[in-house]
Amino acid sequence: MTSVADVIVDVIDVNDEPPRFTASVFRFVVVENQPAGVDVGHVAATDGDQPPFDHFRFSLMTSGSSKAVVDGFRIDELSGRVVTTRTLDREEQAEYHLICIAVDPTVTALSAAVPLVISVGDVNDNSPVFPDGSDVMRVSYDRVSVGHVVGRVEARDADEGPNGEVFYWAESVDNNTMDLFSIDPRSGQITLKADVEEPAIGESVVYTLSVTASDLGEPPRRTHMLLNVIIERQSHLGPGYRVGGGTGGLVGWKWIAVTVAIIVVSAVVVIMLLVAICVAASGRRRQTDNYSADKMSQSRQSYNCRRRELEAEEEAATRTALMAADCSESSVAVPISADVTLTAAPQIIDATITDNTPPEADCEVSVFVDFYPTPGRGDGVLFSSDFFVSLSIYFFVSNITRKRLDRFA
Repeated sequence: MTSVADVIVDVIDVNDEPPRFTASVFRFVVVENQPAGVDVGHVAATDGDQPPFDHFRFSLMTSGSSKAVVDGFRIDELSGRVVTTRTLDREEQAEYHLICIAVDPTVTALSAAVPLVISVGDVNDNSPVFPDGSDVMRVSYDRVSVGHVVGRVEARDADEGPNGEVFYWAESVDNNTMDLFSIDPRSGQITLKADVEEPAIGESVVYTLSVTASDLGEPPRRTHMLLNVIIERQSHLGPGYRVGGGTGGLVGWKWIAVTVAIIVVSAVVVIMLLVAICVAASGRRRQTDNYSADKMSQSRQSYNCRRRELEAEEEAATRTALMAADCSESSVAVPISADVTLTAAPQIIDATITDNTPPEADCEVSVFVDFYPTPGRGDGVLFSSDFFVSLSIYFFVSNITRKRLDRFA
C-alpha cells in the first residue's frame, strides 16, 4: 500500500538584499523665488527582503564630500520626499548635484546610492541693464554720413531663455532728433537717417535719444536710458580740441599721453646715441695721445743720438784746427763730416762743402711737426734736419777757428 502527501517547505528569509533605486539618476526641477518647504520630487527604492527586513532609510549628501552639509534641500528618510529649505535664486546657482543614499537600518553594509540633480527654473525677475558709460556716443562729423552706423547700444539680462532676450527701440526727446536716427531692435545699432547740423570747428552738436531695452518675459521688464549722440568737429589743433554743446570741455588726453611717450622715448634714444659717440671719441683721443707720445719719445731719442755724434765731431774738428794753426805753416785739410772739409792755413781758412746731400748718420734725425693730423693734409709732416745741422756746425767751427787764429796773430 502507498500514500501520497504534500510537503510544504518554508524558506526563512534573512536580511541579505540591499535596497535598489528605481532609476539610475533622479532629475527634478524647482522654480526659483519660491518659499521654503516647496516639494521638489520623490525618490523611490525597493528591498528584495521580506518584512521586517525590507525597511530602509534615505539621506542626502553633497557630491564629492560625505561630511558637507546639504544647503537648500532635505529628504524625508522614510518616504523619500525632497523639499527645499530656503528660497532659491537661479542667477546665484542654476543647478545642484547631490547624492541620495538608501541604507538598511539593521545591516549598514546593505546600502545603495544614486545621483540627484535638481535644476532651478527661471522666472523673469531681472530687467535689462545698460553698462556704465554707454549713455554717451561720440562721432566725428568728418566721418559720418547718411546710412552710417554711428554706434551700438547693448543691454544684458541675467535671466534665461525668452526672459533674457532683449530688444530695443528709441524715441526722440525733442523735435530735433525725430527723424535723424534709427535703431535696430535686435542688434541695437544706431544708424544716421538724415544729414545732421554741421558744428563749428572745435565745437560739437548733441542729440538726445530715449532708448528702451525690454525682455520677452511675461510680464516683460524694461529699462530706459537717455542716450547723448555727440557729433564732434575736430579743430586744427589736433587732439586737444574742445567739445561744446553743453557737455563741457574735453581734452584728448589719450593723444597727449601718446605724444609725450613718443617724445620721452626719442629723448632717451638721442641721449644713448650721444653717450655712445662720446665714449667712442674718448677712446679715439686716447689712442691719438698714445701714438703722439710714442712719436715724441722716438724723436727725442733720435735727436739726442745725433746731437751726441755732432758734439763729438765738433770737438775733434776744433782740436785738430787748433793744432794745425799752432804747429803748421802750411794749410791742413781736416774732414769734419762725409761732405764737409775744413782747411786751416796761417792766413786762410777754407771750409768747403763738397756735397749738398744731407749727411747720413747711424741715427736718423727727424722732427715730428704735427702730432694731431688735419683732415686733407695727411697724417703729419716730417722735416729732415741733417743739412741744417751740418751748416750750423760749419759756421760754429769757423767762428771758433777764426778767433783762435786772431789771438795767435
